[in-house]
Amino acid sequence: MKVWERYPGKWYVRFQHNGRVSKFKIGDSRSEAMANAKELRKRLAMDDLDLPDIPKKKKIPEILFKDFIIDYMEHCETDKAETTLKRELERINAHFAPAFGNLYLSEITPQVVQAWKTSRISAVKQRTLGNDLEVLKSIFAYAKRMGYFQGPDPVGKLPKIFDSEIRIYSPEEMSK
Repeated sequence: MKVWERYPGKWYVRFQHNGRVSKFKIGDSRSEAMANAKELRKRLAMDDLDLPDIPKKKKIPEILFKDFIIDYMEHCETDKAETTLKRELERINAHFAPAFGNLYLSEITPQVVQAWKTSRISAVKQRTLGNDLEVLKSIFAYAKRMGYFQGPDPVGKLPKIFDSEIRIYSPEEMSK
């Protein structure tokens, strides 16, 4: 890159970039021309590196589980059937609020959920626990969509629950 004074008070620059030679006026004084040439060098170097725009990290707001549930229930009122809403509200009030209510969403880890599962498994059937986990999974999915939670889902992969085996009736049982 070359900077020179072509006419008194008229400073020009000449450089080659991407196989093309460019010449243009860069300033009216030597100090202005040198400062502009330095900035031009930086822009050309960044263009040569072909760096993608780096997205700015968005700060995730800290919110308590019990406060987020209010937002989640408003979402459920508009997007879910009334019976589903009723069942989810019962599960939230009876099981999730006492266990996770005073924790921030970011504090609920897979270990916390696992501890809750082990305490709950002795009181309910496997299918009930699976239904509880499905609701908890949908709560965290909504939190991710709304930007209140980041990272892997603390519920993880849901276990498959198999129905009992098919029972084949004998001819006497069929007649009953």
